[in-house]
Amino acid sequence: FFRPPVTMAGVKLDSKLDFLAPSAQCIKPVQTKRKPVRLDSETTSIIDEVALKEAVKVSLNDCLACSGCVTTAESILVQEQSIEEVYKQLTENKEMEKRGERPRKLVASVAPQACASIAAYFRCPLMEAFQKLTWVLQSRLGVSVVMDTVWAQNVSLLEISREFVDRYRRHQQDGAASPMPMLASACPGWICYAEKTHPGLIPLISTAKSPQAVLGTVVKRYFAQQWGLAMDAIYHLSIYACYDKKLEATRDDFKVDGVRETDCVIAASEVVDLLKREELEWAAIPLAPVGDHVATYLSEEMAQWDETSEFESSGGYLEFVMRYAAKELFGHTIQGPLSYKQRRNPNWQEVSLEVDGQKVLVFAIAYGFQQIQNVTRQISGKTKAKCAYHFVEVMACPSGCLNGGAQIKASAQQTEETNKDLLKRVE
Repeated sequence: FFRPPVTMAGVKLDSKLDFLAPSAQCIKPVQTKRKPVRLDSETTSIIDEVALKEAVKVSLNDCLACSGCVTTAESILVQEQSIEEVYKQLTENKEMEKRGERPRKLVASVAPQACASIAAYFRCPLMEAFQKLTWVLQSRLGVSVVMDTVWAQNVSLLEISREFVDRYRRHQQDGAASPMPMLASACPGWICYAEKTHPGLIPLISTAKSPQAVLGTVVKRYFAQQWGLAMDAIYHLSIYACYDKKLEATRDDFKVDGVRETDCVIAASEVVDLLKREELEWAAIPLAPVGDHVATYLSEEMAQWDETSEFESSGGYLEFVMRYAAKELFGHTIQGPLSYKQRRNPNWQEVSLEVDGQKVLVFAIAYGFQQIQNVTRQISGKTKAKCAYHFVEVMACPSGCLNGGAQIKASAQQTEETNKDLLKRVE
């Protein structure tokens, strides 16, 4: 469950004109130049002359505020990831059946963060949201199997923890050969940003696959064997809290024997559009059965979830790696919750482990590009403070994946609730 080093998939521009193209809603669409213009013999006006031939300069404050931060080639790839593509596949399946061919089988995976957004939007328990969404996917889209991604998250956590322990031991032997800190790799927005702006940090990024990629590999291989099909005869639909997961699904890194692991990613916010298209009222949607004898694979964590349960907003990479490393490296079992030290705000926090009065592990979370900039500047030696971290959980969105850009926004509701209020209910 390791992917090739991300250096193999760095973004390459085929044309010098393929610079950062502004989108229609870009908050900083183009550069301008102040130019005086004489209107008549007595009046002079200052206008902004658009510098059309110049590449757009997008600051960290602008980043991820719109779709203007991707190249034209990437824009086309993201357009291929939509609910329309799913319907196209359903139409193609009908045509295949008419020709006497075997249609592609659909398998869907649902991230808990996306499920939490749907549950908060419709004000219902998490399991109700999962079961109703499962019914829609199976009865209206013809999905054969629905599963949550929690078990794939657990695989990803274990792999990144093993990789960290190995890197830490090699770092202790030869720091130059195995530099620290190790940076989490699950967030595609962060990976895309690092490849384009901080290529020097790429060797520090973990090679462990994200949960979506782990699940995609299993879906294509396991169900292909179970159903006696070729891997490209299975269509994997992923429902996530993040638009950048669409871009991740198109990368050549995530293919099994040349077959894409995840064929299409739709956002939690697009589920609302799906329900409208199918003319479904949430209250009227029945609960799909879950269990060992139905086509629904539910992790134990999701099945036992109630109002007192807690999910890590972004997968719990820091928590898991810290506890695993403490045990494997120092024989220390961490009891109870970790003690976080907040830096500038809740999106930048630190955790350390002391053994015999000495700090042996220092971890951090950096959520949102403002905090990512602070951490990357430390790592790159651009600040007075030397970077003392061994591991950093990096996520592009402030507050992590629960606040993903693809989550349902408060504006979709017929209420005066704000996005902040809705996020609190998601949490």
